[in-house]
Amino acid sequence: MSDGADRVKREDIPADALHTMIARLREKGWQVTYAYDNYDAWIDYARVVLTLDGETFDLEWDNWEEGRVSGPARVMAWLADPAAGESP
Repeated sequence: MSDGADRVKREDIPADALHTMIARLREKGWQVTYAYDNYDAWIDYARVVLTLDGETFDLEWDNWEEGRVSGPARVMAWLADPAAGESP
């Protein structure tokens, strides 16, 4: 699968929603391939990258701008409404 033009970005996402996204994606087989783990992780800054079948889902958070996510459009649709979208 390609990780290109079908990507969607979202901003202003609270940290608790990012944690929920990470948990739901991991339940579907996505693997954490990068996690910022410095002393200030989830205090001042956080970044987590997950991958599955050659696709990536990127989550980033800081205490000034909240969270940002970027990932395949179908995965974003599923996260927004699991009943309406294709399972990732």
